[in-house]
Amino acid sequence: MKTIKKKLLILVIAALIVAPAGCKRSEDGEGSAEQAGRKIDNVLEKAGQETGKLMERVGESMQKAGENMQDSSKK
Repeated sequence: MKTIKKKLLILVIAALIVAPAGCKRSEDGEGSAEQAGRKIDNVLEKAGQETGKLMERVGESMQKAGENMQDSSKK
């Protein structure tokens, strides 16, 4: 029983020592989770922009293909 209490005490002390390390803030006042979230937001925004550009090109290609099909059916 004493060893369980000792192990639990060691675990609690270790958690109290390690926990503040995960909450450190950088010079701009952001914590590590906030920084990671900002980076994820930036990546998703760029991906959305690229997807929009790609969809626009696909739409243009489909429109040209449709026009070509109409032209070929008239001949």
